[in-house]
Amino acid sequence: MSDNDAPEPAASAAATAAEPGLPQVPWWLIVGVGVLGILAGFLALVWPGATLLLVALTFGIFLIISGLEDLFAAVQTKTASGGARIFFGLLGVLAIAAGIILLFRPGTGLLTLAWVLGLWFGISGIVQLAQGFTASDGRVFNLIFGLIGLVAGVIILVHPTVGIVTLIWIVSISFMLRGLVMIAVGLTVKKANAAAPASV
Repeated sequence: MSDNDAPEPAASAAATAAEPGLPQVPWWLIVGVGVLGILAGFLALVWPGATLLLVALTFGIFLIISGLEDLFAAVQTKTASGGARIFFGLLGVLAIAAGIILLFRPGTGLLTLAWVLGLWFGISGIVQLAQGFTASDGRVFNLIFGLIGLVAGVIILVHPTVGIVTLIWIVSISFMLRGLVMIAVGLTVKKANAAAPASV
């Protein structure tokens, strides 16, 4: 084997390490969105006398930020399959749409808030489960996200008339769990990015 051929395996290993099926966006952005999710859920849980307006605004802001991060991932994840990029884009559009409804129509009532959040959780959960079952890229994370979303969505949609306290608990815990998983995704991306140059 010639000297010119020697770098090939190393380059291939680097490409593999940099392509674990995770969003190719800055790891700190993913971690930051995860922290925001935990913060949004925590604030809604502990804020004394939280009103429907406050809850809608808090969750709406988080959904819009999360959706923008998903759209950024859809654009930046060049090495992912077309299906994976569509998947990120669809999640981003769903989150932004739900966030805009909550942000600009926060006073429409508890039932509307429950339906918007329930549908977002349910649809995004189904999409992520489908992605997890059909593609090996990021399968574990997609399945975890999908299960969290689907369970939360089903609970809310089956009982859309739950009281605001119950709704806050369901959504807050779900957001906090998603936040923890997003932090894990971000740290995994950081580890993969750090491993790729070392293989060259």
